[in-house]
Amino acid sequence: MKTNNYEFKKALPVWECGTEKSINRSLVFTASVGKGEKKLSLAGSSAFLVFVNGSFLAFGPARAGHGYYRVDEYDLGELLTSDENTVEIRMFGYNVQSFEYVDLPSFLCAEITCGDDVIAYTSEGDTGFACFSFDERMTKVQRYSFQRMFVENY
Repeated sequence: MKTNNYEFKKALPVWECGTEKSINRSLVFTASVGKGEKKLSLAGSSAFLVFVNGSFLAFGPARAGHGYYRVDEYDLGELLTSDENTVEIRMFGYNVQSFEYVDLPSFLCAEITCGDDVIAYTSEGDTGFACFSFDERMTKVQRYSFQRMFVENY
């Protein structure tokens, strides 16, 4: 079995202070990038959606064994059609046990690179990614069962 150990160049795992164990919490991370060959690399817990200029790109993360996280990589080159493009990551921290997700603290670790240069990354301070609460999605909602997470209510 081939194993790749991925190391982020600058990105650190982040989440809204004090809510990494909150149930059904959602955050949005955005970055503005120009045209060109760029790559998005990210890992997270529990689930994420990626959009480029408002168009859906991916759902993740890739599944891994308990206590491990896989790094998903996406080529953004063909999707960056404007001089100024928006990459949006909607991160969902469920923090409940289920068949699909493990109850572990929420986080996102992401970076956008152009060759060997890091353009935006998650960390404290001005790193190219902005973060805000995704309040359009209600957090206090009914849970389906152990098989499924929460109802989606906006």
